[in-house]
Amino acid sequence: MFGYIRLYKPEMTYKDYARYHSLYCGMCQALKRVGGPLARWTLQYDFVFLGALRMLRAGEEFKACNCRCPLNPFKKVNICVSQTQLEASACASLLLAHYQLKDDAEDCGSLKKRLRACLLLPITAGIKRRVAKHGTLKGSEEKIRQALERLHAAEQAGETSLDVAASPFAELVQWVASEGMPPHEAADRLAYHVGRWIYIADAWEDLQEDTQNGAYNPLKGDPQARQRAEFSLNASLMEINRAVAELPESPLQPIFENLALQGLPRMQKFLLEGGHPSHIIKRKDRIHESL
Repeated sequence: MFGYIRLYKPEMTYKDYARYHSLYCGMCQALKRVGGPLARWTLQYDFVFLGALRMLRAGEEFKACNCRCPLNPFKKVNICVSQTQLEASACASLLLAHYQLKDDAEDCGSLKKRLRACLLLPITAGIKRRVAKHGTLKGSEEKIRQALERLHAAEQAGETSLDVAASPFAELVQWVASEGMPPHEAADRLAYHVGRWIYIADAWEDLQEDTQNGAYNPLKGDPQARQRAEFSLNASLMEINRAVAELPESPLQPIFENLALQGLPRMQKFLLEGGHPSHIIKRKDRIHESL
C-alpha cells in the first residue's frame, strides 16, 4: 500500500533536494539501527515523509554529515544525523511491512504475493522482535494490529464507502506522525489525508487485479469507480494543501510544499491514466524523478 509519496524534483532547489536526499539516507541508517541490516529493504519514501513531519513537529534541528554510503562505500553522501524521529518512523515501517506480508500470506488472492509473503515472513518476524526491543514509538505494534483488524473487518463486511474503508489506515498514518509529539492540528490533518489519499490511490491502482482475483476493493463493481476515486483523491489533496500552508516555518517546509503542490497531483494524474508507481521513473518524459 506504499510507494506513492514522490516529490517532483524539477521544481526543487538544489539545497532542498539535497536535504530530502539526506533524509532518505538517514532513514536507511535508522532502519538498520532499529531492525538490523536486512531492514533496509523496507525503505519507502512514505516513511521518509512521516519522519520529516515528526521532525518538524518536534522542532528537531536538521543536521547532516558527509560520509560514505554503507551500500556503496565508493560514494560519499549527505546523511541526516537527526535520528530520533526517523527511528520512530522506521519502527512503524518495519512493523507494517511484517503485518502486510502476514496478511498477504493469509488472505491475498494473488499467488505471487502469497509466495513472496511466505518466503519473507521469517525474516520480518526476526526484524519485528528487534523493533520490540528497541523501544521507540511505544505501543506501535498494538496500534498497527488494531488498525489492520479494522481494515480486515471492513473487507469482510464488503464496505463500499471510500471514507469508511480508508479511515483505519488514515488514522494509523496520523498516529505514526503524532505519537509522543506536541499537538498540532494542521500536522494531524496533513498526516490523516496523506494516509487517506494513499489508501484510495492504492485501491484504484489495484482495482483491475482485485477484480480478477476476487479480492476485496471498495471500488469493485462500480461503473463510476474512476470518478469516485478522483473525487475522493481531490478532496484529500485540497485538505493536504490547506494543512501544509498552516505548518510552522522550518527548513523542511519546501519538501511538504513540493509534495502537496507537485508530487501528489502528478502521481494522481499518472495513476488515473493507468500508470503504476514503479514505472514512473522509466517514462521518457520523466514526469517524476526518483532518488
